[in-house]
Amino acid sequence: MERIFLIGNAHIDPVWLWKRAEGLSEIKATFRSALDRMNEFPGYIFTSACASYYKWIEESEPEMFDEIRKRIKEGRWAIAGGMWVQPDCNIPCGESFARHLLYSQNYFLEKFGVLTDTGYNVDSFGHNGMLPQLLAKAGISSYVFMRPDSDKEKPSLPENLFVWRAPDGSETLTYRIPLPYCTAGVPRLDEYKALSERDGVPYMAFYGVGNHGGGPTVSMLSSLEKLIGKDIKYSSPSEYFRSVRENIDMGKLRVLKDEDLQHHASGCYAALAKVKKLNRRAETALISAEKSQELCRHLLPGTKSRRDKLSAAWEKVMFNQFHDILAGCA
Repeated sequence: MERIFLIGNAHIDPVWLWKRAEGLSEIKATFRSALDRMNEFPGYIFTSACASYYKWIEESEPEMFDEIRKRIKEGRWAIAGGMWVQPDCNIPCGESFARHLLYSQNYFLEKFGVLTDTGYNVDSFGHNGMLPQLLAKAGISSYVFMRPDSDKEKPSLPENLFVWRAPDGSETLTYRIPLPYCTAGVPRLDEYKALSERDGVPYMAFYGVGNHGGGPTVSMLSSLEKLIGKDIKYSSPSEYFRSVRENIDMGKLRVLKDEDLQHHASGCYAALAKVKKLNRRAETALISAEKSQELCRHLLPGTKSRRDKLSAAWEKVMFNQFHDILAGCA
């Protein structure tokens, strides 16, 4: 069994210290780079989440979108996440999380013929205890995150691979990224190997230029090509979790419950209250509008559907639930 699964990725904040148009530009450049690297390195696999990014590419770069579709079929491009963006995982209401999963999984199924089985919120600031139940209902059995870290924010949780259980009993096999997912060079493989030997489980090693996009570079991949071997392989999060389930005694993994994955940057939850208030108003208005439409459709035959407008409105709300927007640190 391989000990290190290399996860080529590019953490892309669609907004943070820049505006949305610049984020779109970075997504285009990053996806183009990922596709070009696949032509140069036949074993390389790229992982990307966030359904909204794919929709932007579909609408603005249809030829690139077709390339991505082909690479997904080949298994060279891995879809993760199952959400519209990487949202804040505490402030949105339950119905919003349901829309993230419903809209995104339906989009992936319609456009690529696949459903992701791996949740992927590597940058969110904490993870509410109901997520395993919500993920399970969307067909997602595994989860990847990074925050809170184990050194300063969650020293009570030294393990990086565990089972996370919701109050209803739903369970998600969960991996916390122990080292930075944004790298300027090859990942710190010696440290990953030491962690794997310590814990007796395989590890995912994330690599690729990130935050403002970029992804794995020619230099990174050229170096990694020399290291690929018995214990190290190019991979995806889904393949990693399949290998864990096949080779590890799941009964020996620690079980975490409820709110054990809290918090990172908790001060953000008291920042920019206006943004949080407007988010809640938008959520409740859309939920009320959906209920009103269904009542009209059943009680007033011939009522014109507003589903397209409601969907477009939900997409705006979900985008603005991106963790740096809703937490107030963009």
